[in-house]
Amino acid sequence: MARYTFGAYELTAVSEKSFEQFVELVKGRSIISLGDFGADRVEVGLSGRITLRVLPTATGIEINCFSTQNLEEPIAFTLALGEMPETIPVWQLDAKLRGLRTAFAIFHLLSSNRQGVLTAYLLQHPHGDIDRALLGGDEALEIESLSYGSWIASLRAKSRAALNAITALATLVYPRSRDAFLRKIEAEADLKDQKHNVGHSRWSGKDSHLPKTGLTMS
Repeated sequence: MARYTFGAYELTAVSEKSFEQFVELVKGRSIISLGDFGADRVEVGLSGRITLRVLPTATGIEINCFSTQNLEEPIAFTLALGEMPETIPVWQLDAKLRGLRTAFAIFHLLSSNRQGVLTAYLLQHPHGDIDRALLGGDEALEIESLSYGSWIASLRAKSRAALNAITALATLVYPRSRDAFLRKIEAEADLKDQKHNVGHSRWSGKDSHLPKTGLTMS
């Protein structure tokens, strides 16, 4: 039977979680790296700076997840773009992303008390690209990956204001995805509570903090 845990053993801060919490964390993330450590473990790097370890145990396997995001890095999170078929026209996806960018920019500008700037721009450019024209630098919403699974995007926000804007967007504009988004945010926050600054998933070969089971993966 599988056991699901959050937190890196290197920091001795590991807590057991449910399968549902595990699914909320990893659903829709892209695989960006794989590591084979022989009989000890297999590691899978996921978008959004998440590492997933498969560890042998006396009763089966342990699925261990932890964040490798440093404190100074942009905040990473995932957002469902709505139910769509597995294959869709490119224009449909482009329209979804354009709508996401526009709504995000509006929320960001309003939350930072720039209603006047937004109004003036729309009066001159009613069909303009608000995101590109009025947001720049750390304000821009960044995308790391996009994968099928209700079409989920891994996004990055470089500032707390940008994170607040995308959270408001997800919970108000997309009410059908509100509960799922909040559960995912809670899972990611819980995971980050287990770790403050692990850094990148590169190990020196010293695995003394990993659980010792005496088992091997065949």
